[in-house]
Amino acid sequence: MIQLFSFFRSLKYSRQFLDDQAYSVVEFAVIDFIIFIGGNKKSTYQRTKSLEFLTSSQEIKSLIQKFLKEQFRRSVMFTYLKLKKQNRKCIVRMAIVEKLYFYQYQFFFPNHICCYKDDLEIKLQIIESVSQVELKKRFPMKEFLNQFCVSNKDLTKIKSELINSFYRLKDSELIENEFTLRLKNGSSIKVEKLSP
Repeated sequence: MIQLFSFFRSLKYSRQFLDDQAYSVVEFAVIDFIIFIGGNKKSTYQRTKSLEFLTSSQEIKSLIQKFLKEQFRRSVMFTYLKLKKQNRKCIVRMAIVEKLYFYQYQFFFPNHICCYKDDLEIKLQIIESVSQVELKKRFPMKEFLNQFCVSNKDLTKIKSELINSFYRLKDSELIENEFTLRLKNGSSIKVEKLSP
């Protein structure tokens, strides 16, 4: 969903009302969404999966509920979804609750976090680690790397992308350049530079 919200913010929108609830209405080609998330625009599989994802957005539970003596209101995030074929492209028109469209997340992630590519697992684990309440953030390196059944060459690539992700967070001033490594023997060392 973070990807979708980030994509929406790159689009022009129109404002419409349903009763007193404001909605932002966006229109876009599915192929533009695929390009935004770093996918292959020529892949039929990715087009199908993107359409499934967009249509499943209407199944998300209610966003707002109001109980008053005289009325009850329940809003869904995406009240409207329309798909149409136009000039050999699939065009999507969606309405999203305006408060959610303009919602500022409780934490900020730079653009490279929002646009996932092959390294989705890495970025999701980093988001989970960085969003911890504690001042010191912990990243379970050993457990994380053990989930991959890949060659040593590919494992080195994963480690390199992980390190690059840490440095991008540092460059965005979301983390400090001080890392503590807990070694197999239980001791810890502080380092300023990481390597695979």
